[in-house]
Formats: sequence, structure tokens, C-alpha cells
Amino acid sequence: MTPVASCCVEIVLMPDIGSWVEVEELRRVWWGVMILDKYVTIGLIERPFSCDDAHPEDMLPTTESSWDQGEPSVSPSLAVSGDASHSISSFARLCQASDLLSRVLRHINEKPSDMRFWYREGIQLHYLLNAFATGLTRNSTQDETISILTGDRSLHPAVGVVYSAQMLLYDMHTCADFDHLSGVGIPEQLEMQTIALGGVRVVCTAVSSFARGIRSAGVGDAGISPLVINCLYEAAKYYFWYYREANKPELLHEATEITLALQAIAGTWAVAGTIALSYT
Repeated sequence: MTPVASCCVEIVLMPDIGSWVEVEELRRVWWGVMILDKYVTIGLIERPFSCDDAHPEDMLPTTESSWDQGEPSVSPSLAVSGDASHSISSFARLCQASDLLSRVLRHINEKPSDMRFWYREGIQLHYLLNAFATGLTRNSTQDETISILTGDRSLHPAVGVVYSAQMLLYDMHTCADFDHLSGVGIPEQLEMQTIALGGVRVVCTAVSSFARGIRSAGVGDAGISPLVINCLYEAAKYYFWYYREANKPELLHEATEITLALQAIAGTWAVAGTIALSYT
């Protein structure tokens, strides 16, 4: 049994806990395990999860202020809090993003028997991810011309995870040559491929803006989350590939913006520096 799975089992088997603080602490640990279990699976084909997915009725963590003060407060369930316009904690946002990532990972690793259903599922995931990402970033700045999330680092992990989920989904569906032959050419496949080709450009532009926001916010301490690194890596990889294909200088500029953010993060997370070095 993996350490993550062992931790999940121990949490489930713990005896009933009485106080609200103890219940909330247990909930936060459980969600932390779930988040890491899904995130470390990115890039590993068909790697099984160490624990089950969250269920719609599972409660999200409460607000940080209530947690810090030990004040009981309402904790929405995963099912009723998918709208990113609702006011919940930044950690709860990360939990939501992780749940979406889990759904994408299961989708791309699936061996579908019904191709139409599979493509429809991909289309639905696109709209869910797009709505969630838009809700997060819209609430983080009052001026659309300013790099997103410049002043609210607490949302960085959730944004990083949802952008990673989008990149995974679009990467899966941009090229029909890698799809199951039984589904190539059907209307659902063509619609999903069109969405993916446009979506990858949109999310890469958003990640580039995110990178500028990270640098503007300052990353000279341990406050930056490692959960932002993968989306930066994936977007930079796409820009460098597209630049080699199209030879457009603006693409190299966007890739450089992301690389600079990775270099800035390297002071806290060395892996970011390793990635940045591979692009220089």
C-alpha cells in the first residue's frame, strides 16, 4: 500500500471525533491527501489513484478566518459549490480544482466503448473547466488589463491546478491521429477537436498572464505553491513548439515570460529552475 493510500485508510478508520475543530482538521488533511494524489498523477499515463475520488456530498473546508479563530461556520458540499462566484475559502477552491483535475485524468486514461459519449464528456469537461477558471480569475482583479492574481497569491494553487487540467484535456484532443479510430470523423470528435485547438491557445495566453502576475506579486519567500509549476511548464512547452512551427516572434516572447516566472520560483522550488534551464 502506498503512503497516500495508507493515509487515506487511517483517516477513514479514525474513531468519531467530537469537536468542530477536530472535524475540520481531519477534513483538511483528507482533502490535502486527495489534492496531492491527483496532482502527482499528471503526466503519468494510466497511473492509478491511491484513493477514491471525492463524492458530491463531501464537505469542503471552511474559510481560513473561521478556521484560525476556531469559530464554527457553514461548510458547503462539493456538489453545491461548483460555481466559482460563490464566496468560499481559497483552500476550498483548490479542492474544487483538484476534483476537476481528477475527472480530466479519468477521462484521458479511459478506454471508451462508446466514443460519442466519451467526446461529449470531454466537451462537458471543457465547459466546466472554462467556467471555473473564468470565475476564479474574474474575481481576482478589477482591471482586465492587469495580470491576473497579482495581489491574491492564495488563489494561485487553484488556478495552477485548473490550468493544468485544461492543458491535459486539450492536449488529449487536439490531434485526431491519436484518438481511437472508431471515433475519428464523427460530429462529436470534430467538435471536441475544434474546442481543443482553440482552447489550448486561450489557456496558454491565460498562463502567460498568470506568469506575469506571479512575478509581479513577488516570489522571494516560501509562499509560492509548487502546484503552479506544471501549468507553466506545459504552456512554455506549447509556445516553444508552436514557435518552431510558425516562427512567430510573439510566441517566443510569451514563452520567455513563462520561463522568467519559473526562474523566479526556482529560489523556492528547485524543480522550476530545472524546467526553466531546459528552455534556455
